[in-house]
Amino acid sequence: MESQEEENEEDDTGGFTWECTEFTEKGLKFKMGFKSPLSVSSNNGAPDKLKLQLAPKTFFAKDSLEELSGDIDLDIEIPKQFPSVEEKQVTEGVAGGIKNIMAANLIVTFVFQFFFSQVLKRMWPLFNVI
Repeated sequence: MESQEEENEEDDTGGFTWECTEFTEKGLKFKMGFKSPLSVSSNNGAPDKLKLQLAPKTFFAKDSLEELSGDIDLDIEIPKQFPSVEEKQVTEGVAGGIKNIMAANLIVTFVFQFFFSQVLKRMWPLFNVI
């Protein structure tokens, strides 16, 4: 299947492009590019929805070659988008760094607690003598 691109100027996100990246017997994969990705699903927690309607007499059942009904409609929730791939990578890098810092903090805290518990076990009898 040849990839296609289309503009949709009616979309309130300022339009988007789409491309079919994979067409196999198991399914379809689409790649969408939004002109204004920050405005996608930005309405206070309610995600935007993509309505996908397959044209009639376009798809056939694999074994019988029967035409599939043209009444195939899908509503797909679109998650919030990053403005660019670079910003997504920066955000993922920062999140990974914070994760590592939190893990190190947990380990250091455990080591200090273990060390000081051993010190107090040895020092407490001395304090009781005094």
